[in-house]
Amino acid sequence: MKGPLDLKNLERKAWTSYFQDGLWDMYLGVLLATAGLLSYSMALLDVLWIRLLAYFATLGGAWLLFWAGRRFLTLPRLGRARFGAERRQRKATLRRILAGFVALTLLLMAFTVAANNHPDTWGRYLPGEMAMPVLIGALVGSIMMIMAYFNDFSRGFYIALVYTLTFTAAELLTNPAIFWIGAALVFIPGLVLLVRFLLRHPLPPSEVIHDQPES
Repeated sequence: MKGPLDLKNLERKAWTSYFQDGLWDMYLGVLLATAGLLSYSMALLDVLWIRLLAYFATLGGAWLLFWAGRRFLTLPRLGRARFGAERRQRKATLRRILAGFVALTLLLMAFTVAANNHPDTWGRYLPGEMAMPVLIGALVGSIMMIMAYFNDFSRGFYIALVYTLTFTAAELLTNPAIFWIGAALVFIPGLVLLVRFLLRHPLPPSEVIHDQPES
């Protein structure tokens, strides 16, 4: 009994070690900043395609930087690992839950559009001006908390709290700058972790990379 438990704990420690570089924190901080960029551009730019182009270019750039950080900073220092069936099952469960949240979000968006276009019918069921920001913040925070739980990412619960408060406050105060404040609260700790990670794990003189990790 002790052997399998030890193996399970070792695999969990190996999995969580890939979060010590702070790159996920920095990436999620940038994602929060992009929400502020989109909101701010809506007030400055009338051309929809320019707003969307800037938004998706920022998202793509953030993912590219995250990938490059993992590829050239983290993996040469920690190596690669292949995880067992239980970890793959957790990832599959997380995908299904996130797919459900995406479907729920699309339904809520469709309902909001219908309520705004038909205030005398659907509009009667639309939450009040104070309730809607709270619902948005709770939805976003719930998604982040579920991701943190299934990924054994303990700092993710702090990030989920920041996301919840940021989306709620930004919607209540209609101030896109709040997104950047929240982004800083997530990004800066990640940057500190990255610096510590690089100092604690210098590059080995020769690296041997085995199996492809699951991200």
